[in-house]
Amino acid sequence: MKTKTHQPKAHRQGPAPLQLAIATLLSLWLSNAFAQPESFAPPILNPYGIVEHSGPEQVSSVLLSDIDLDGKVEAFVEIHHHTGEEGQGLLYYDNIGDNHIPFFALQGQYPFGIINRPGLWPRQFVDIDGDNRPDLFFWAWAKSARVRMQRNVGSPHHPEFDEAGIVENPYGIVLPKTPLMSDHILDAVTPTFVDIDSDGDYDLFYGGAFFNGQPDEGYYFARNNDPSGNGTQPQFGLPERNPFNLSLPAPGYHQVAFVDQDCDGDYDLYTFIDGIGLYYHQNTGTPTEPEFTAESSFAWALEAYDQKFMPTAGGFLDILGDSDLDLICGSNTGVHFFQNHSEQQGASCLISGTELQEAAPAFRAYPNPAGNTLFFELEPQRSPSQVEVEAISLTGQWLLHESFTGNTGQVNLEHLPPGMFILRVRLGQQWMSTRLVKK
Repeated sequence: MKTKTHQPKAHRQGPAPLQLAIATLLSLWLSNAFAQPESFAPPILNPYGIVEHSGPEQVSSVLLSDIDLDGKVEAFVEIHHHTGEEGQGLLYYDNIGDNHIPFFALQGQYPFGIINRPGLWPRQFVDIDGDNRPDLFFWAWAKSARVRMQRNVGSPHHPEFDEAGIVENPYGIVLPKTPLMSDHILDAVTPTFVDIDSDGDYDLFYGGAFFNGQPDEGYYFARNNDPSGNGTQPQFGLPERNPFNLSLPAPGYHQVAFVDQDCDGDYDLYTFIDGIGLYYHQNTGTPTEPEFTAESSFAWALEAYDQKFMPTAGGFLDILGDSDLDLICGSNTGVHFFQNHSEQQGASCLISGTELQEAAPAFRAYPNPAGNTLFFELEPQRSPSQVEVEAISLTGQWLLHESFTGNTGQVNLEHLPPGMFILRVRLGQQWMSTRLVKK
């Protein structure tokens, strides 16, 4: 049985969208070699304790971030009008479960001093200066919108955002321009940060819309020329127009997400184009020298779901500890969970600066698929006074809680209905999880 721990990179620990972020797979609709059409199960609405429901003309986005560096991602759900008007605002859900079996409990709005300003919405938590305190970047619907940041001035485990408010275009960031126009061409800025070249700092992809509509101006990029080598002195260069030779499939507003789709140690690219759909560029280079397929693969048409479904405004996480990445994202009907059923698995999958690594298994549960009895064997060196076993549905409902003592035991599944469940096992103070199928 496989379990996993989430180990941040040594030079920093603040994830980006998961957030926020930081956004991956949708292989349910991909036609590339690493994903099959059946990879994702049908979506589950408002999973794992999230009770958000967007109202008329409203749309939600989800940021998953370990904001307090406790090893568990929290959920930030932003609800606003798709026209740019204000909605219900930013809802904060604390994760009282764990990353493999999260349970999000609503705590309130605009936590930790996050600013509530009309026209600005949280986009990505990024430890931009390497101090182990994730800062917050926003997106905005406005002409020549600046890249805006609210600095985290708290401690690594107790975030607190600067009450002085927003910093505009920090660390030398400038907006793209073109000889064809006298003004900045970027509209509705949607910044996305990623360490695209594995040099220990976050680089910037601008995102948004570009007024002149030239196909090669869809992707603007600014490299972080941090001289420190450890991400503590960010310095952004001038905007580069499409340095990776990407083709924007259609003009219009777009946002991007980076994730290791094929678990080969580098970041692949998803592009969401408003009103059209989702596209995928595979990274065929290396972690230090990225090279993307020039032509995008069409990943998903909006007509298949709803016009305000934004996979790149969501978060990816290995919910079941089964070495693949699942998706939680928003739409105009609520928050949705897509479980990844792909057979493609990897011991190291990158999500916006966070690395997932295999941990040594601590117990064996068999048979799986199971009948009415499930047997357990623990590692010889583990001798907890009591072993707790839980079975939880994919919607987060607790259906079974049993316990036994010693290094071997069995659990009665007679009252558990057939289907797929999350199996949680507690050994002392440690919870571990895997997937369980009941016949």
